[in-house]
Amino acid sequence: MVDKSQFAPQREAIISGVGGRELRESDPVEGGLASISEVSSVKPFLSLNYQDAKVHNDGFLNWFKSNYKDPQTNEIIDPFVVDQRVSDVLRIAGYDVMRDDDASRPDDDKVNNILNFIASRENTTIAGAKEEIIRESYFDQYYGVGSYGDGYLQLKRNQVSAEQGQVSDIPLNVAEDFNELSLPNKIAEIRRVLISEYGPEASENLSDDEVIDIINQSQLG
Repeated sequence: MVDKSQFAPQREAIISGVGGRELRESDPVEGGLASISEVSSVKPFLSLNYQDAKVHNDGFLNWFKSNYKDPQTNEIIDPFVVDQRVSDVLRIAGYDVMRDDDASRPDDDKVNNILNFIASRENTTIAGAKEEIIRESYFDQYYGVGSYGDGYLQLKRNQVSAEQGQVSDIPLNVAEDFNELSLPNKIAEIRRVLISEYGPEASENLSDDEVIDIINQSQLG
């Protein structure tokens, strides 16, 4: 874990750069930032050996449970929230998942076709396919875009970049459709930009509440 005292000057620079209001301190959620160690850019998650991968996967499972599951029953609390994250991250990666007659709403058939394809490739259920997509988006959020390896989101990003004749890299600005994202994905987008502009410590040393304050101040500015 990075010594947070070493990050203090940079942290203050980030905070002052987005509004000047003092950000409140808060503890990260269980399984969140406190348990994260950086995944090497040379060895993304999918290329780690079983022992190393298990540490990071356990972190994901704890995060997934604390954010989406009932602690008593271990069942998904709100399937709509899970489905929204899945459709959001698929769309951001470049998949065509929106309705043809209403670009603001996901098309269930399009999303399910993608999930069925993933489920068949991974020999899992639709629920397992959703978890796979959310797992990759978790790594994008906390470790940096592409840190998962050649997952379904990264492969699509690479495909879109190739079709557009671009080199696949991380843009320095937030997505143009930032205001349309759900809150979890706004947080992920801000963390992606922080990692890109300031390095992984910038994301690791800000709690979700602090990132939300950055979002609020940026939208007020």
